[in-house]
Amino acid sequence: HQGTDADAAWFWEPDKLNRMVRRYQPRIVINPRSGWQGDYDVEEGPAPITGPIRHKPWEKTFSLNGAWGYVPEVHVMSADDVVTLLVDAVVRNGNVLANVGPDADGVIPPMQARTLREVGRWLQRYGRAVYGTRPGPLEPVDRLWGMTWRDDRAYLFVHAWPTAELVLPPLPRRVESLRNLSGEGVAWHGGPDGLTVSVEPQDRGRPVTVLEIAMTAE
Repeated sequence: HQGTDADAAWFWEPDKLNRMVRRYQPRIVINPRSGWQGDYDVEEGPAPITGPIRHKPWEKTFSLNGAWGYVPEVHVMSADDVVTLLVDAVVRNGNVLANVGPDADGVIPPMQARTLREVGRWLQRYGRAVYGTRPGPLEPVDRLWGMTWRDDRAYLFVHAWPTAELVLPPLPRRVESLRNLSGEGVAWHGGPDGLTVSVEPQDRGRPVTVLEIAMTAE
């Protein structure tokens, strides 16, 4: 067969298959790979993530070694590449599924293991901006910045600084303070026209700068 998963849906009989699965396990979560039906969407591959916040839950899935099974380690994604996809997913209401390819003995090869450890260290430092958050409150701007939030805290992920200052639209609540989780300093001022933020190059993070914004409580 040639084509996409949806093109092959007739082969899997997705209506019949999903009805049977839900009969045995009513609380199961099904992805759309069997055809057109699914509880959440899937975007496969390491291509950049773009666009607005997605209202239906979705998952970005990719393989660190470029294949879904074992292949010799030649092209392995860097931690920076994985973190970039992770950030661009969570600011758009997405989850990440990162695949690894064990060797013949079931061991994760060294290059993939190094990438995983480095991503783990990044999450140890910045996990508060990822875990238990929701996307927003502002829509992301492709390849520039995106946001998550929880309670009275918003987290700004900055991929690039086209100019010395980054100007954001107004936030739904008044900003009380800003903290640079990636470095020592941050300059900012807010007003009716929006929020202006500036971070010196030596205080920016890699591959993204992470800022914590404290807002007035509801």
